[in-house]
Amino acid sequence: MKISCLFMLLLLPLCAQNLKVKVDPRVELCSIVCHLADYPEYNRVFHKTYAAKVNDYFKNFRNHSAIQLARQLRQNFGISYNAPMDIAAHMNMDFTVSNTTLPNAQMDKRWNSKIIHTFTKALQEFAQHTNFTKFFQKNQGLYSKVCARLQQTLDTYCKHNWVTEFFATKATPFHVVVNIIGGPMNYATRYKDKTTLHVYSIMGVWNIDKNGDAIFPATVVPFIIHEFCHTYVNPLVDEHQKQLQKPAQKLFSYTAQAMRRQAYSEWQYMIYESIVRACVIRYVHDNSGNAQLLIHQERNRGFLWIEDLVTLLHKYDRKQYQNFAQFFPQIVAFFHKWSLKIDELQQKTPKIIRTSPVNGSKDVSATLDKIVIVFDRPMRNFSWSVMKTTLPFPPLTGNVYYNENHTIFTMPVQLQSGQKYGFALNSQGQRGFISKEGVPLAPIFFTFSTK
Repeated sequence: MKISCLFMLLLLPLCAQNLKVKVDPRVELCSIVCHLADYPEYNRVFHKTYAAKVNDYFKNFRNHSAIQLARQLRQNFGISYNAPMDIAAHMNMDFTVSNTTLPNAQMDKRWNSKIIHTFTKALQEFAQHTNFTKFFQKNQGLYSKVCARLQQTLDTYCKHNWVTEFFATKATPFHVVVNIIGGPMNYATRYKDKTTLHVYSIMGVWNIDKNGDAIFPATVVPFIIHEFCHTYVNPLVDEHQKQLQKPAQKLFSYTAQAMRRQAYSEWQYMIYESIVRACVIRYVHDNSGNAQLLIHQERNRGFLWIEDLVTLLHKYDRKQYQNFAQFFPQIVAFFHKWSLKIDELQQKTPKIIRTSPVNGSKDVSATLDKIVIVFDRPMRNFSWSVMKTTLPFPPLTGNVYYNENHTIFTMPVQLQSGQKYGFALNSQGQRGFISKEGVPLAPIFFTFSTK
């Protein structure tokens, strides 16, 4: 799945052997179709030169049947983010999918055989009608330059053999594919042929130099490890779905807002990400990186249990457990245990019991000179996070403050008539509103409109 670019200050060692970086025509075809179909996650393109080439070459095909189908698949089946990359990995190089491939396909549950065949047929027609191969060959120079830069980073910093050693699986082909249209999004997928499991880390491009070219600092390495880990973790989660469902749903109900903002719309995605992120932190720890920084970042993203999960992974001893699959029941038990903490956490979490104006009000008087937020318990003094959103922020006329017992927070303001205002209280990374006991307020978006 997708992750945001916040891994910093990591010291990573030399790698044992090289990974080979490439641009895959199947990935490019699927990504370009999603880009033209206005998938938001395939339109955050940082490499402006390549985006211009794509938009210019395919400008007359934005209403092609494949593009229209892609829009329908997103709307009707939720096909988005990683799902198109599953199709890419399972296609042949002529963009067909063999009937023998599908029964053993390890694809996202959003796909079924009918829409797979319908979509791949549309992709074939799009490739033929647009002469996609000509576009792909025409841009080989750009692809080679991007691949060479990522290759240099991996040759210097990446220790990918850690993955197979950690999960205790036989050596498997790892493929690193650059997806320029993918922007800051990274995906994992896998494909199993008759004898071999192929594991893909599909990497976006989100660092650009002053000349507009892609660059890949050492901090991209954990993203690659992250995507490789998904290919081993996700099937184990699916295998233990019945045992995980009840505790995971309880955890998800508590963190749903934070998870959905990261495009993790169901409890399964939350569990995938929880375990994979803990594995990445273990990788960073094992390779002398700043694991504690990552724990802090992941906790702020809503993975409240991440430190405890990392601690559990340190108990994964290969002398006791033959492989990660054998250890996995301990992880299932971990989530059961953590779900029991939710009731206590909910009781300790500060709540807003009253506001003036009421959140969502549409007839607020412009003469209102202060916004008041009342909490159900004392909050930590001189600590708050009030942040701007896409809506206008209400102009302040003085300093914000708490009352004496720190239960009432006041913002002096001067409002204008006929204006819609908005702001956020706390966020994934900013949790200044925190109780005296140290529990943060769940992030809240506050909006109102004046008469």
